[in-house]
Amino acid sequence: MLAGTLELFLNLLPILLVFIATMFGILSAILLKFTSTLTTESMLLIGFLFCLVLLCNFGRMIVWGCIYKRYSISYAYPLSSIFFPLILAVSYFFYGEEITLFKIAGVTLIVAGIIVITRAEGSPNE
Repeated sequence: MLAGTLELFLNLLPILLVFIATMFGILSAILLKFTSTLTTESMLLIGFLFCLVLLCNFGRMIVWGCIYKRYSISYAYPLSSIFFPLILAVSYFFYGEEITLFKIAGVTLIVAGIIVITRAEGSPNE
């Protein structure tokens, strides 16, 4: 039982790590978008938000470093493309941006590509 649970966790670990790295990237994009709407009167807030953006990108870099250390780059790097469908959803729900048929088609191709590449790779460990 414990061995099966551990094996399942280890199989899901690269996806979990990519999700964490992607969330850092999405949070960074949201903070940058919000910062761009501020006026110059709020320079202290802009500076604080810019520091948060840097912190998010530093966190993302650290997580990606862990991913690349443990998994082959041909397996791990394509998973970073999951950012595009997630940022499309964020732009729709948070900013009311339109989702067109072309955007859906593009995201579908990206997700299909991720599935094909990760399945073709077999074991993600180097």
